[in-house]
Amino acid sequence: MSAETEAIYTTFLRDVDAKTGYEAVATWIATSDPARFPRISELRKACERIAGNGPPDVDRVLAEVQRAVHKFGAYRVPHWSHPAIADAVEAIGWSSICASEEPEILRAQFRRAYEGASQRHRDPAARALAKEIAGSGPVLKQLTNGKKKS
Repeated sequence: MSAETEAIYTTFLRDVDAKTGYEAVATWIATSDPARFPRISELRKACERIAGNGPPDVDRVLAEVQRAVHKFGAYRVPHWSHPAIADAVEAIGWSSICASEEPEILRAQFRRAYEGASQRHRDPAARALAKEIAGSGPVLKQLTNGKKKS
């Protein structure tokens, strides 16, 4: 690994707890293609899973929404286990979800809404760090030696 690559990884992973970072790297080594180096985003997602900070997967979310439909009905909106679920439910409408008579269509609509919502809620620390680094142009230029990808 070049010094420039190491500096970029160090900068973009500096907010990750060392123990979590080591576990993410160990998991990568044990389960991924050893011929390629992990991307920063892949390591961050692994850290998010290990720390339990990320949005739940869509299948778990669909089960949670289905349970809530049966438990609460259309007149009471439940409290969701993650804000991305609330965003997806709001995008479709709780009463529309409860009244739907076409579960496959609803499932597809919900998947799309949840994918967008979960992406917006994914790793806010990474987004804040990226904004900070992007806002300091000289630091980014120094990290990449002013080189642009070709």
